[in-house]
Amino acid sequence: YNYYMGSCEFYQGRTGQAAPYIEKAAALDSTNLWYIHSLAMLYNQTGERVKFADSFQKLIDMRPALYRTPYSLTMIADVRLAQGRDSLALARYGEALDIDPQYLPARLGKLESYRMSGKTPSFFTELRQLIEDGSVDVGTKSAYLDAILQNMDSRFYWVWGSTLKELTDRCVELYPQDYRCNML
Repeated sequence: YNYYMGSCEFYQGRTGQAAPYIEKAAALDSTNLWYIHSLAMLYNQTGERVKFADSFQKLIDMRPALYRTPYSLTMIADVRLAQGRDSLALARYGEALDIDPQYLPARLGKLESYRMSGKTPSFFTELRQLIEDGSVDVGTKSAYLDAILQNMDSRFYWVWGSTLKELTDRCVELYPQDYRCNML
């Protein structure tokens, strides 16, 4: 009853009315894949990112062959990073990259995780690999470097400025025709 009532409300765009029904259905039978999937979709629709990530993690645990994808693992990692749970975020990014080593959202998330957690040597190692990777769009590289340059503080510059300059110079060397690289 609860699942069907919640589904009717959800598909009519009434997420507020759907929530109690779908949550109750999932609480009554936490092993029902449909209930958990509906709960995850509800939380995605309402913007409740932590609950969405928790529900999706449960789906991965229940059916890894179906739900364990680079996209889902990266989405969970992004939420964990926003929660300040860096080691868990890095683990999920790593899992996503184990499935697809070129999955760019996971690569960028891993970079951000290293940067935000102060693992600066690892950050620069990954950033160098990203810049050297010919399969990554130059616009992505230059936009990322530009964001770092625009948002760094003086302490970061004094310690890591020469390394960052070396990487921006390498970007220009690799892509001399790219306007954004030349503006770094």
